[in-house]
Amino acid sequence: MRSSNRMTGEQSGRRFRKGEREEGELKGNPTTLTQSRVLDYLEQRFGLDKSLFLEYSFYLGVKDRLYLGPRSDRADMNGMRVATVGLMVARADEHIKPTTNLLQVFGRRIAKSVIDLDKEKAGKFVSGEDIILTPSEIGLVSEGYVLLRYLGIPLGCGHLKDRAIKNMLPKAKRLKLRFI
Repeated sequence: MRSSNRMTGEQSGRRFRKGEREEGELKGNPTTLTQSRVLDYLEQRFGLDKSLFLEYSFYLGVKDRLYLGPRSDRADMNGMRVATVGLMVARADEHIKPTTNLLQVFGRRIAKSVIDLDKEKAGKFVSGEDIILTPSEIGLVSEGYVLLRYLGIPLGCGHLKDRAIKNMLPKAKRLKLRFI
């Protein structure tokens, strides 16, 4: 068993290979460093205050997926095998990639890195197309992951590079709309 004052591999600068964990480190319990890194990113990139997440716990799943779930004692699962607990909110490997789920759930509280789309571009986005924006549509938003909205409604995650938005909407959430 690992002593409580020993650093995990991530804290000591050691990088883990896929699926590898330090002895005694539980899959499902993210290191404080990973959780802190994601919360810092969400605050800096999207203006989401860390206090929004105080009522929740973070759980680390396979492939560096981070889940946001209820605060509870994970040992009290009565022997059930649980695939995931909560909502996948990010992937946190070398870079942090927020999920559309996170941006849709907390979208009305996001204050930064938001692009409002017109009707035509919103329709293209929800159908899964990448879109090109004008400089005036981009405004002061910097390159990186952004929340795309239509009439204040959070649509999902896109990646802004130059003037192009790479659509990050999962295929299962894409819609072919005739009316918007």
